[in-house]
Amino acid sequence: MPLNDAIHDALHAAGFTAAIRTTRTLFADTHQQVIALTLDDASSLVTKLTSHDSGGRLHAEADSLRALREPGILLVPRVHALCDTDAHTVLLMDKLEHAPRADDSTWANFGRDLAAHHQATPTAPFGWHRNNFLGRTPQPNADRSDDWVDFNATSRIGYQVERAKIHGHLTARESKPLHRVIDRL
Repeated sequence: MPLNDAIHDALHAAGFTAAIRTTRTLFADTHQQVIALTLDDASSLVTKLTSHDSGGRLHAEADSLRALREPGILLVPRVHALCDTDAHTVLLMDKLEHAPRADDSTWANFGRDLAAHHQATPTAPFGWHRNNFLGRTPQPNADRSDDWVDFNATSRIGYQVERAKIHGHLTARESKPLHRVIDRL
């Protein structure tokens, strides 16, 4: 199925009936395309497309976006559709507009909202019901823990440091300060 057909299928699944007025590629590489859509009814959407074989990333992202929206405190794109075809996985969501230039009060408000968001979400066990991704990097969640420090030391910071070393992005010497931070958590 061509990409345009996959996008139209996602729009149809989400109940959008207006035609696509404009498209603008926001990002594209060999793994994923991100396209901004403007419909004739002035709806502004973003669609992410990946091969069906890599669709698990978009399924995890859609699941994450839904969970992040749940407390209703932070501005998080609404997922309109997540569609799998034989060849593609398509995620269709709201397009968020750029905020005006941030000043100190903007950052202070964001800090309060972020704190309120974290207070409104469950704490232990730390982790999540599924693995997800940090960009294209897998982020493990299966080893859930009642201990925030242990979870972050092993499944967040420690995991990323070890991946960076394995893939040649950090030397053992460069990772030592990061391990000191982990030890001080």
